[in-house]
Amino acid sequence: MEHDYICFTDAPITCYLSNLKYFDSFKEMGRKAMFSPYGIGISRDWLYENKGARPVIYGQADEINLLDESIRWRFLELDIHKRDYSWLREWRIPMKELNLYDIPREHIIFIVPKEEELKGYAVDWDFDVDVDFDYDHGESHPYLIETPKETRSWKGFSIDQIKEIENDFVLSARTNTQIIGENL
Repeated sequence: MEHDYICFTDAPITCYLSNLKYFDSFKEMGRKAMFSPYGIGISRDWLYENKGARPVIYGQADEINLLDESIRWRFLELDIHKRDYSWLREWRIPMKELNLYDIPREHIIFIVPKEEELKGYAVDWDFDVDVDFDYDHGESHPYLIETPKETRSWKGFSIDQIKEIENDFVLSARTNTQIIGENL
């Protein structure tokens, strides 16, 4: 199903852990999980001010006709007996694609399962091409040399770290101490 909007959750990141556990039960039932242990968080306020993000409007199916055509992209049917996703605190932006490189990095965080994975996402990598020459056969074989820059390029947390954090106020404060460009 194709839409002209992109969905986000405004649920606190510390709730992410219980959501992951809940969606793991979907896999046991043969259903597709909505959440993954890998995630990208984008500042809701930045999306609101710069990309037109707005909260979903929940209602009964026939109520969509009460809305002006210009905001119907925000509507989601709420049927408390069959389907209730209001706990996701969904927000949407009215576009099909969003380029992360258009967003200032201080408004993005990465979430990964393990702390040791974080460096792979939080730093940029330099790439260099070297050539291995096989003299016996007269062939050359190019290969990439990857070297991590030792400075922070993105903010991020592992699920392991989030488990130790008391609440989203503490998480927000720790996010603010992560400085783009700092040495790791």
